[in-house]
Amino acid sequence: MAEPEKIKHDSVDLQTDTKQHIEDAAIATDKEHQLTLGEALKAYPKAIAWSVLLSTAVVMEGYDTILIAADDTLTITAPWQSAVANGAYIGEILGLAATGILCDRFGNKAVMTGATVLMIAFIFISFFGETLALQLAGQILCGIPWGAYQTITTVYASEVLPVALRGYLTSYVNLCWVIGQFIASGVLVGVENRTDVWGWKIPYAVQWAWPLPIIAVCLLCPESPTWLVKHGKIEQARTAVSRLQAAHPQAQIPNPDETVALLLRTDAIEQELTSSSSYLECFRGANLRRTEIATLTWTTQQMCGPVLQTFATYLFVQAGLASNVIVPEVSSSRLRHKTTVIARNMYNVTCIWTGVLTPYMLNNTAWNWGSYVGFFWAGMTALCFVWAYFRLPETKGLTYAELDELFQAKVPARQFGKPKT
Repeated sequence: MAEPEKIKHDSVDLQTDTKQHIEDAAIATDKEHQLTLGEALKAYPKAIAWSVLLSTAVVMEGYDTILIAADDTLTITAPWQSAVANGAYIGEILGLAATGILCDRFGNKAVMTGATVLMIAFIFISFFGETLALQLAGQILCGIPWGAYQTITTVYASEVLPVALRGYLTSYVNLCWVIGQFIASGVLVGVENRTDVWGWKIPYAVQWAWPLPIIAVCLLCPESPTWLVKHGKIEQARTAVSRLQAAHPQAQIPNPDETVALLLRTDAIEQELTSSSSYLECFRGANLRRTEIATLTWTTQQMCGPVLQTFATYLFVQAGLASNVIVPEVSSSRLRHKTTVIARNMYNVTCIWTGVLTPYMLNNTAWNWGSYVGFFWAGMTALCFVWAYFRLPETKGLTYAELDELFQAKVPARQFGKPKT
């Protein structure tokens, strides 16, 4: 008889979750809960390093997006500026949708590498494009790999780190977006006095500084153990866990066998609860609630009227400093990529319609609401607050298996906590 861990998990049920796996999973869960932040920092330096390095891709995205927003020259009309800026969102929607499918099949490393190779090619269109039509095409195409970056970096950080570090490193992914904008601001200041074509080509050319290092990181970093377990690659999952931990950790942390056992246990639970890992599954059963939380967590950022706030505040709201933490945690392991895709795409759609709607509210040749527009966004903010109070659960300190149990038991958001043993 084949060992349970050798079985292809796409076709197994809870019978493959042996007694030893259950015991090891329980040990891993206890160790995760007892691990302090300081101990986790010492025990998982490699996981932290790989997550930080992979997040560099989001620095690149943050840099790229501000180039279009900063281009306010008189030779470009408002409709074209709007078209080029929204073109990136269209590309991101396409890239996100493709990423959810491709990552399930090929893994984070392969998809991230492919997206970055495409990025190198697409930058040529923006660099050499001397018409607005080509710039629009360049932004749409560049948006495709940006969509991959938005999903993979967040999911990877959430899957390679222990509970004690998960929130900090997923937050760092979003901080990288802000860092990219600061770098772009510096580059734009450096070329603002140039009147030749290099005044706009140099900022685009700087984008080529990122792809090769990112590709190197993708090739060298370990694959997500969660993805490996889901695809029945148990020995590779153990190896990946070993590469993420310190060689001789001082703290009592789950060893590779215990960690993989917890992942097997989580996968077995989710296979019992989830019939497939398709997009449709995100809207069935307990997954519908998880998709709702992930989607509205990002959407509320735009529903609170950030377009009316000061630039600095808008920057941090746009970056989502509190949310790419919630989104990967509330989704199930089997549907994490797809749930993140749906949530991010809903955010992008909201960005588009709020960006189109607000000028009509403010323009004296349109609706001319003037200062009354603040009441509209105040009302939207109040609705978002009510939703968050009653529907947004606290996920801090919970393993993915525990979150699965809480969602399946339909525990109210205000009562979320560590499951009773």
